[in-house]
Amino acid sequence: MSKPKFKIVVGRGRPVTKLALLAVIVLSTLTLLAIDGAADREREKAEAARAQAAAEERAQQELEQKIDALGSDQSMEQIAGEELGLVDPDTIIIEEDGEN
Repeated sequence: MSKPKFKIVVGRGRPVTKLALLAVIVLSTLTLLAIDGAADREREKAEAARAQAAAEERAQQELEQKIDALGSDQSMEQIAGEELGLVDPDTIIIEEDGEN
């Protein structure tokens, strides 16, 4: 069996070096955790944006359907009745007197 080319020795060295190495490891770990948290937030934002885009697309399709229907006789009669208070000339209107 061959000897490894590199050997990690923990027991030797100055305490300042060990402390610096520990600080680098801790800071690296904290940085990775912060990056992971930021990535999670960005994924949530992307999902919310996709949901909003889908809702906007549905609303656009509904508006396009309404626009397409505007030229039909039925839609014109509906608009005339609901928004303008008009009725078909052949319609007979019977109004009830409020007094008894």
